[in-house]
Amino acid sequence: MLCSLKASKYRKRLSSFAAKAINYIQNNYASRLTVADIAEYVHIHPSYLSYVFKKSTGQSVNGFISFYRIEIAKQLLRDTEDSITSIAIKTGFYDSQHFLKIFKKIAGVTPSAYRKEHTNS
Repeated sequence: MLCSLKASKYRKRLSSFAAKAINYIQNNYASRLTVADIAEYVHIHPSYLSYVFKKSTGQSVNGFISFYRIEIAKQLLRDTEDSITSIAIKTGFYDSQHFLKIFKKIAGVTPSAYRKEHTNS
């Protein structure tokens, strides 16, 4: 019983660190984000954050950052007429070529193709 109680506390702590990291990412996705910055916010070592985040979410911190940014970009592509470059910058990508590469990797299509498929024109 004591062992399972300790394991339960451990899991809650892991997910608490990951939840704080996710909250930070969601509030700061448009800024340059590093694992070190997020770890400082969560008050743990960057290596431990990487371990805890992967264990709790199944994704790396950087993978989640990219995924979240692309989700926001998809919303902007559907709901605005902003240029793709503008959307890239608004979502924290400061290199439009990198944005295009990551968008296609995650969404399976280019941003312009995504916009064309998901808007009523």
